[in-house]
Parts: sequence; structure tokens; C-alpha cells
Amino acid sequence: SNIRKYDVEVITIRGAIFGRLMITKRQVMFSSTQRKYGVKFNYGSVTQNQLNDVTMFKYWNLEEMEEIVVKRYNLVRQALEIYFKVSSSVLISFYAKRLLKVFLADLRQILDSRPELSVKIVTNSEKHFSEMKFAE
Repeated sequence: SNIRKYDVEVITIRGAIFGRLMITKRQVMFSSTQRKYGVKFNYGSVTQNQLNDVTMFKYWNLEEMEEIVVKRYNLVRQALEIYFKVSSSVLISFYAKRLLKVFLADLRQILDSRPELSVKIVTNSEKHFSEMKFAE
């Protein structure tokens, strides 16, 4: 199986967790990267003294995903939020906008090869949310 890898940070309530995002035909996986002493990361909102040695491994099946929305993080459109059918979500920030575009292109290719999946990708979140209809 062809596994594609991207360096990202998962944004949580406790802070950002630096790691690697991997995508396969069945799931999206995240594995945290341990910090090495003396190595500096100049990445997104993270500075050396903010990084915690957090071990985290998560995976999300594509069948569980309902919608993927491109969002701004630190005023730059370099993040996405994955919404799941069970009313939860995860916010993932990429190094740069171009890496986010590569990820979305790879994900679209996988979703196109699996027509049984109904994952919606929203690249213009402002327009999407302004057009939403809310139940009265």
C-alpha cells in the first residue's frame, strides 16, 4: 500500500503536538515526533520551549469522516479541521499552504477511488458557513 507522509502539528486544548500525518486508502494516521535535545523547530506556533515530549498515536478511518474544512491557523490558511460523524473533530496545521494543497490533492485522489465514501471537502469555509441553514 502507498502511504503518504506529511509533517504537521495537531492542535489540542493543551497545545500543539508536533508529528507526522500519514494517509492510506483506508485511514488517516498521526504519530507524534519526539523532540531531541538541542534541536530547534521553527514551525507554526511552536517554539523550542513550548514543545512537550508527548507520545500520541491516533488513526481515523475515512468511513468515520463527514467533512474536511480548510481553515486559517495563526492567520494563515494552512490548516484543516476534520469533522467526524460522531460529532467530534480534530484540527491539523501544516508547515505551509503548499503542503496542505498536496495533502488535499492526495486525499481527493483516494476519495475518488472510493465512491462509497461521502466525505465533503470544503476549501472556502467562510462561504460554506455563511450559506449553512440552521434548524429552527
